[in-house]
Amino acid sequence: MATLSPALSRWLAVLLLLVPLAGFAALAIVPARLAERQAVERETLEAHIARLEQRIVTREQVLAELRQLERQTEGDQRLLRAETPSVGGAALAGLLTEFFEQSGGRLDRTQVLEPVVDDLVMRIGVQLSGSMQMAGLRSLLHRIETHEPLLTVERIAIQGIDLGAGEVLVDTDLTVVGYARVPPSEESEGSSTDGAG
Repeated sequence: MATLSPALSRWLAVLLLLVPLAGFAALAIVPARLAERQAVERETLEAHIARLEQRIVTREQVLAELRQLERQTEGDQRLLRAETPSVGGAALAGLLTEFFEQSGGRLDRTQVLEPVVDDLVMRIGVQLSGSMQMAGLRSLLHRIETHEPLLTVERIAIQGIDLGAGEVLVDTDLTVVGYARVPPSEESEGSSTDGAG
């Protein structure tokens, strides 16, 4: 068998020593690197989880507020549903025109009044002028007073015209008011003007 030169045998001896040392170093360095990566990934995941948990909390708060608003709105059937005073006034004028015609009256004029804001409730008024039989007037007033959402007659002026044969035509001028929640943008405006005045 051939003998190795002393330089080659030294190199082999050093290599044989370096291989286990490299193995031990790899066994120490690789897990340390993996642990560092896992720690960074864990921190990233924990930060992401914290953001998601915050979003869940925020979402739950928003949903709870939405449910509360829905309950408030649904719970009070006495109030008109009006996104704005103009929409509420137009809807109320249409409803009262329908009531007037169903009661057998002839409507001459309809006018939506400027809304009046009281705290969280807004009063939307409509003036109606027309003529009808006395029975029709009773029917109209009954429809207004028994309607849901709540409507009230704030003012009424009646002038009878005798048509003969016991028939009386009634010229009617009345103001009817419905109530609606104040839209959020108007709540803040109303509170700022109330505080200034």
